[in-house]
Amino acid sequence: VGTAYRPAMEFDSNEALLRFLEDEGLSPFTLLKITPKPSATGKKLPASVAMEWGLTDLEYDGEKERFLAWQVSAEELVTCRAEGELDRFDECHTDLGDASGIDVRLVAGGTLFLRCARLVVSDEPVERLRKGRPRPSHGEFHVTTGEAAATWGEVRRWFGTPAELTWLVPRTTNVVADDARVSELKHVRVEDDAGHAVLWLSAQGGRFTVSRGKWAADALWNGVWSRATTVPGTTAIASRTLVCPPGTWPNSPPPKPAPQVWPDVYGVTCAFDAMTLGELREVLALPSTSAFVFDRPDALEPRDALTLVEAGRHAGRMATGEFRDAGGKTLVHVNVDVVEIKLAFRRGPACDDATWIAIWRASEKLPGVRERNSRTTCSPPDPWPQEPPAR
Repeated sequence: VGTAYRPAMEFDSNEALLRFLEDEGLSPFTLLKITPKPSATGKKLPASVAMEWGLTDLEYDGEKERFLAWQVSAEELVTCRAEGELDRFDECHTDLGDASGIDVRLVAGGTLFLRCARLVVSDEPVERLRKGRPRPSHGEFHVTTGEAAATWGEVRRWFGTPAELTWLVPRTTNVVADDARVSELKHVRVEDDAGHAVLWLSAQGGRFTVSRGKWAADALWNGVWSRATTVPGTTAIASRTLVCPPGTWPNSPPPKPAPQVWPDVYGVTCAFDAMTLGELREVLALPSTSAFVFDRPDALEPRDALTLVEAGRHAGRMATGEFRDAGGKTLVHVNVDVVEIKLAFRRGPACDDATWIAIWRASEKLPGVRERNSRTTCSPPDPWPQEPPAR
C-alpha cells in the first residue's frame, strides 16, 4: 500500500477506456485526486494531469472510507478545463465525446472536460483511507441535487422563503436577481426587513448548504428544513446527526445545542447596528478616560463615532479589541461579530469585581437583545442572573 507503481495499461481511445471502466466496476467512481487543479478557461495546459480514481470498498466497516484507487495520468493534453467545483465526495460519472483519442467529461458536482492522446493507468489499485464528507455544523444542512444549473430564483422557490425576505450578495447591498445562476454566484445572504441575517446559502456544483442565521425565527427555519425533501433531483440530505438515505429526513430540526462559554465571558445577540464605540463605553459604564484599542494593526481608527458594524466589516467578519484604563491595562476585551450579530465580553486583568458586575448587568441596556449566554446560563429560556457565575 502506498508504494510506487509501474504504468501497465495505456488507452488511446474511448472504446478501450470504456471497456476498462466496465471490467473494473469503475462506472461510476470517485475522483479522489487531480493534480494540478484544472482551471475554468483551460488556456494554460500542463504537460500531464495526475488523478486517482477510487472504487469504494462497501465491505469495509472502519470509521473511515476505504477505496481501491487507480493511479491515472492523462498525457499529451488537448483540453483540460473545469466548469463548477469538482466534488471529491460525489460519484463521478463518465460521458464520452466524439473526438479521436481520449475525449471524456467527468461529472462530479462540476464537470471536467478532458481530451488527450492517451491515459496511462496503474496495473493494480492501491488502498486509500479517508474521512467521509465533513459534517454540517449545528443549524445547517446539505442538499445534494442534480440541479447544478439552477438559478437563485428557483432555489428561493424550492425552500419557500417569505416574499418579505431579501436575498443579497454577501457583504454588499446588491439584491440577487431571480435569473442569477448558481454557477456564477456561490453564496447568498437572506435578510429580514430589519437587515438581520436569517439564512445563509452556498452552492458547490449540485450541492447546496443552508445555514440558520442568528435572527431566524423557529417557524422560518422549521419550514426551510422540512422542504429539503421537495428539492428537485435530490439524491442526499445531510445534517449534523443524520444522512439520508439511508435514514428518513425528519420534518423538524434537532433542538439547538446549549452554548459553551469560558468563565468570565458572556455573549449577547442584539441589534447593535447603529451603536458606536463611544455609546458602548457608556452602556458598559466604563470610565470616560478608558480607550478602545483594536487587536489588528490595520484596523480603523478607534474613534468614539466609529460604529461597531463598520469595525466588523472592515475586519471581514469579526472585529476584536479591548477597553483599557488610563494606565493602559485591559478592563474588558470585546468581540464584534457582524455575521452572527453578536457581542462577546471577556474580563480583563485590570477589571475588579464591581466593574465586571456592572459590565455583566449592562447587557440589559444593549439594544434589541435576543439572546444572552454565559458558562452557566442561556437566556432565553432561563432568566438572566444579576450576578456573574463564580470564578
